[in-house]
Amino acid sequence: MMVMERAEAQAFRSAQRAQFAQFVIDTRQALADAITEDSQKMEDIIDEREASLAAALSEDSDKLNSQMDNAVEAFRVALKEIYNYNSHDFGVTRDPDTATAPYTHEQHRAFLHKFTYYQRDVLNGLDAAIANAKTAGAAQIANLVEEANDMN
Repeated sequence: MMVMERAEAQAFRSAQRAQFAQFVIDTRQALADAITEDSQKMEDIIDEREASLAAALSEDSDKLNSQMDNAVEAFRVALKEIYNYNSHDFGVTRDPDTATAPYTHEQHRAFLHKFTYYQRDVLNGLDAAIANAKTAGAAQIANLVEEANDMN
């Protein structure tokens, strides 16, 4: 009678552990799917905002370059009028591709993307290591409990 009860109890616990393990796997997969979906939505939002920021920065950059061109022309005229600086007539030598900032918006955005992907890879690796450690620990605990139950 005790042997049958013990076998039934072990079978029940085994079934419960299997159900719980499947639940954990399903939940982990649902979480991974939700994170992937949210990441895609966030990338779409980021792309949209980057496009609007790039447009605004381009407009501001064009205004700044226009104002700089006007200032250079005013300086050139002032040199001619005030100092009679006619021996050398310098023109606007600014290259249209010259950035007015130490680095371009595209370079900054590329750096941020690379850094984001690096962090995502590192965190995914850590998450996987933690999940594997939890799974291994749970298996070890289940084995120890079974051994302890068998000793009784």
